[in-house]
Amino acid sequence: MIPWYPALPAAVVSGPLASACSILMLAARALCDAAAVTVLAACVDLQWVPPRLTPGFERRLRRGSLTGVYLASGAGLALAGLLSARDPRA
Repeated sequence: MIPWYPALPAAVVSGPLASACSILMLAARALCDAAAVTVLAACVDLQWVPPRLTPGFERRLRRGSLTGVYLASGAGLALAGLLSARDPRA
């Protein structure tokens, strides 16, 4: 018979460690996806759309304010990605 007590510390550590690693992977994926979508949105809004089709918000806001708008958008996307990755029903 193989004794179980030498494997007990590994079992106690491996479960929470695997859970923490999967949570970190989900968070990293959500952050990378949100960053990619935000950069794409900024490029489309500020570079690729012809000036006659833009609403003109980039001319009324300072560069720092415009950066804040896109950072807030990216943070919202990242938070939504984290919450939906955590909830399997979503």
